[in-house]
Amino acid sequence: MVSLVLMCCALESISPELFFELVGSAESASEHPLARAVVDYCKQNNLKVTQPEHFQALSGLGIVCSVKASTGTTYEMAVGNRSLMTQHGVQTTELVEEKLSGLELQGKTYVF
Repeated sequence: MVSLVLMCCALESISPELFFELVGSAESASEHPLARAVVDYCKQNNLKVTQPEHFQALSGLGIVCSVKASTGTTYEMAVGNRSLMTQHGVQTTELVEEKLSGLELQGKTYVF
């Protein structure tokens, strides 16, 4: 069983509810234990989770898909490790890197 402690940093100004709706929906088609933990968190907190479209699980990297949010906007999602983010041109800030280093030192796993 995976226990989940959530900390999020969103690049856009979106609400935590929308953030978890998007991530939970994206992860809902995945069988990975971390994905299941995210979906369980969303369900336990009564956050909307829908099925993603164009879902692709990328072994050793994460997932990519499209999620139509309750707002009606469709988001292209990539959820996974640093290698997947690099492939999608995602860059992090110095502050994010400091936080990630702290998590790594504690032996914790994170996803982008």
